[in-house]
Amino acid sequence: MRKVKELMKTSLLTGEDVSKLMIDEGMVYRDRASTTMLSKLLYCTPRNAQKIIKYGFKDSGTQALFYLQMEIACSDK
Repeated sequence: MRKVKELMKTSLLTGEDVSKLMIDEGMVYRDRASTTMLSKLLYCTPRNAQKIIKYGFKDSGTQALFYLQMEIACSDK
């Protein structure tokens, strides 16, 4: 639980940062970050995933969920 609180205190990622993290982990579609994969990670609609990739995160809770889900997804590889 401590890690979640630490993640929530970090500064919010921009859309470019989110895209870069996803591309680095191979979550791509046609050389761009995959909105389908992001929507599955965050349990959101593809439209909201597009907004996150374009504009970044608006709240720290969603960003913390993103970090945790990315960690789980990367450990499964």
